[in-house]
Amino acid sequence: MARLTQYEGVPVVVLSPHPCESPEQEELTRRLIVQTGRSRRFIVDLSEVISFNARLLGTLASAWTRLEAQYGEVALCVPDSVYRELFKVTHLDRLFLLHGTLADAARELLPEPEPMMVKAS
Repeated sequence: MARLTQYEGVPVVVLSPHPCESPEQEELTRRLIVQTGRSRRFIVDLSEVISFNARLLGTLASAWTRLEAQYGEVALCVPDSVYRELFKVTHLDRLFLLHGTLADAARELLPEPEPMMVKAS
């Protein structure tokens, strides 16, 4: 079952090994809808995923559409090079920020620090 967590202060939706099975898919869709309502920037972690299909890609694309309307971003943690290639072949790498690790994905989404202004005396 998909679960919500955080990494370095960035919300993470961790997908289960088989997120395409019917009850899992419904739960994932629900969690993504909840998360897009809570945060405009979050990570979807596919590191535990063993198999997925076009329905999962559609669910992720729907989450991206909701976030884009809010000027948000979703980064995908996709350590498996075969899955990353699938995102490239389907051109979904144009929608998502793809990263091999959670650390890289979190770095991409963390806000840049505000510059500090110092008054000269």
